[in-house]
Amino acid sequence: MSRALVVFALFLALILLLKPTAAASRAPGWMGIVVADLTPDQCRTFGVKRGVEVVDVEPGGPADRKDIEEGDLIVRYEDQPVRSAAWLMGRIRRDGEGFLASVHVQRDGVEHWAGLVSLAAAPPPPPSPADLLTRIDVLERDVDALAKRVADLEELSASAK
Repeated sequence: MSRALVVFALFLALILLLKPTAAASRAPGWMGIVVADLTPDQCRTFGVKRGVEVVDVEPGGPADRKDIEEGDLIVRYEDQPVRSAAWLMGRIRRDGEGFLASVHVQRDGVEHWAGLVSLAAAPPPPPSPADLLTRIDVLERDVDALAKRVADLEELSASAK
């Protein structure tokens, strides 16, 4: 093999190694659900080995658009049994925005395929209480400064008459 061909092959391998993967370039995924682990008693009651219960669905979110409802059990995600709420939410975040996730749910004792759920970008987390206090302090200073300017302008206007 020629030296140029070896250098070219190494160059291509380096490009492929450094190229970001599609998942790495996507925003974290979000399905618009809140889920809770099933207890062993719930698993027996529902007749499943594993799964999570959907306790809340964001109206208009990806899961809602696929008719996933509060009370449904998510039993398989991407043809893998759902181990726990933490496992499922981690997979959703990792798979990222735009990923088409195959989801199986159980409703009223019957398992069915919900379809391919198109994951959305995860919304930003809400501000912390400390962030909110800082924002309020800034707003209060801005309001005080604005009130002082208004008072100065009223005084200037009154003296000009």
